[in-house]
Amino acid sequence: MTDGFQQWVVGLPVWFQTPLVLGALACVAVVVAAALLWLLTKVVPFDAEERHAFGRSEDDQGGGDRQ
Repeated sequence: MTDGFQQWVVGLPVWFQTPLVLGALACVAVVVAAALLWLLTKVVPFDAEERHAFGRSEDDQGGGDRQ
């Protein structure tokens, strides 16, 4: 099914393939980084200093600039 698209990309000039591939890799990297950061915040909980710095309450419901 994707063979036609793959052949089209392979047939493109290198000057066009390079930014296309780098753009696709950047999108994948952003998604992977967001997933890893989400996982990290679930595995390693915030300590009291981080909760205060990021404005999170003790019940971890977010916060902002609450006082």
